[in-house]
Amino acid sequence: MSQINRRAKRDFKEIQRNYQVLKDKSIFIRNLTPLYNRFVARIKGPRQTPYQSGKFLLRIVLDADYPASPPEVRFLTHVWHPNIHPCKGYICLDILAERWTPELSLRTMLLSIQVLLSAPEPDDPLSLPVGLQCKEQPEEFRATAQFWTYIYAKGQFTVYEYQQKLATFVSLGVQQNLALSLLSNNHWNLEDAIDTHATITLINSIPIYEIQH
Repeated sequence: MSQINRRAKRDFKEIQRNYQVLKDKSIFIRNLTPLYNRFVARIKGPRQTPYQSGKFLLRIVLDADYPASPPEVRFLTHVWHPNIHPCKGYICLDILAERWTPELSLRTMLLSIQVLLSAPEPDDPLSLPVGLQCKEQPEEFRATAQFWTYIYAKGQFTVYEYQQKLATFVSLGVQQNLALSLLSNNHWNLEDAIDTHATITLINSIPIYEIQH
């Protein structure tokens, strides 16, 4: 029979205490099971970053041997960041893998993710296009990340031009998430994004047996 993970419960209580008593509103967590092995957390985007004013949700799943093994964490909120998968939310962060130690807690782990938002590592990207943009076109990267924060994380409105292009693309019958992804990956060139969508649609319409032969 499964048992409550007492260490995880203690970590959870630590975050609650900081939120309620110390008024640290940058991190919030909600327990989803009586065993304290599944959580939803919310972190605020750090100030003076493209993620400022955004509220980002994460899913946390713990193995039975936690804290011997690291939490499984991914973003539920879409994020434009070189070390975070823009659609699936996977996170490239060493303390969630080989550099995890039992001395770390859920709170320190979430704080580390906040730091990652402040200090992206484009040389070790999880998303290659975002990593290249971050290195080679930093202003466009920042504007795109801010716009994603506005769309997905309730951040402040930023670039009116991006809003216009997204609305135009969506008016053509393209789902908003796909439209935003294509625009972001095509440097906000609407014609290129439309061409990319047409190519994807054409490829997806070809029966598999024709592709194989």
